[in-house]
Amino acid sequence: MATANLATLPPSPLADTKHFAPSQRSQAYLKLRKRHKCFVDSYLRSFNQRDAALSIGSSEKSAGTIGARLCKNPRVAAAIEAEMQIRAELNGITSTFVLNNIRTIAVDEKTRNADKLTALALLGKHLKLFTDQVDVNITTDLADRVARARQQVTAQVIPMELDSGTVQPECREAQEQ
Repeated sequence: MATANLATLPPSPLADTKHFAPSQRSQAYLKLRKRHKCFVDSYLRSFNQRDAALSIGSSEKSAGTIGARLCKNPRVAAAIEAEMQIRAELNGITSTFVLNNIRTIAVDEKTRNADKLTALALLGKHLKLFTDQVDVNITTDLADRVARARQQVTAQVIPMELDSGTVQPECREAQEQ
């Protein structure tokens, strides 16, 4: 099975948010102002903040800034997330579906090696095989050793003499030992 270019695939009739029935819209979307709804619809078609801002009448000069600001708006961001979730459910896109298709590409003998490598990389990322994080867990043994070392250092107080030449009282005991 050769992989198809996503641009050549026919769009799903439910992929475009214009075809959603009002009952299929999220509550977060329905609570938005009309301008924000138009931004969300445009953003979900292109996933481009600047183009979505242009579609609601922003100037060429400020479209990038306005698009970024609207995507950070909690209400707009919640609506985008909710609408994407609805879109995925209506189209039958689940994590199992995606992983099964990636696995199919990875093991298919007719698939190009570059596509197989990409599919395997995606599966590896999903399984967190390629994390660059270092696990830094301090065990109680190490914490106990540090505490004992601190106690030893404080027990070996070096006497400090005051300007007058007298030894501080707490250091006198250590000096006598």
